[in-house]
Amino acid sequence: MKQPRRVSSRIPYDVSVCLARVDGQGRLFGRSVDLGPAGIYVTCSELCEIGTELVCTVLLPGGPRRLGGRVVRLVAL
Repeated sequence: MKQPRRVSSRIPYDVSVCLARVDGQGRLFGRSVDLGPAGIYVTCSELCEIGTELVCTVLLPGGPRRLGGRVVRLVAL
């Protein structure tokens, strides 16, 4: 039985984002593609391994927000 890829719907959201590695190994910069209550899809020129813990700073209505999470999927572009 196939599992659906998304747990909740996403909306397009094209903004610059900063990704900080929780382990202190530096920052990455990219762009969001879409976001929803359960995640954000970000394109970035540098790769992170699946499972890497990150804090993503993104500009949302009402001001910038820091969103904690981890890499769950890699997609070759």
